[in-house]
Amino acid sequence: MTSLGCACYSDFAAGEFLNRINALRVRRIARKIAMLSQSTLTSQSQSRRKPMVKPRFLIVCDSVDRLKRLRSPLNTGEAEITCVSSLQELDQACHSEHDLAIVDMQPAQIRGVLKTLRSSAEHAMISLLVEASRLVTEPGLAGVLPKYRAMPCSYSELLQLARQLINPLDRRRNGRELL
Repeated sequence: MTSLGCACYSDFAAGEFLNRINALRVRRIARKIAMLSQSTLTSQSQSRRKPMVKPRFLIVCDSVDRLKRLRSPLNTGEAEITCVSSLQELDQACHSEHDLAIVDMQPAQIRGVLKTLRSSAEHAMISLLVEASRLVTEPGLAGVLPKYRAMPCSYSELLQLARQLINPLDRRRNGRELL
């Protein structure tokens, strides 16, 4: 009978021990949830106070008509757009930061433009998009775009990628990321 009494007591003690451990776990989890909720509320209130920063685009284009065609759909007031048409203007523009560069230049000038952009500290890591229609007839540029981490894109892809920087919520809704 004493062995049964010990077994019952040890079962009781083990059960009580497990109850205490579970209670501690529940308290820890409750504290973690409270801390996460507080940090979420704090970050949400801080994000409400921060003004929205407009994305900054740099469009490098040697044709006035093509420049207008690129700029007009993006010029909605939701982004800051800097347009340049020569290497000299590009040198000046490289002193400012941009989030995205769109290049639409003659094939003979693309190498110099990409080199200038990647040599700039402010543009060394940004996305560089190159309008692809001018590249089709120039086989000598085959290794240039990968060397400067530039992506050839059609006109519609250029606009789509730029719009995703303007309104990132659209990208999340569509579930596709392109940049």
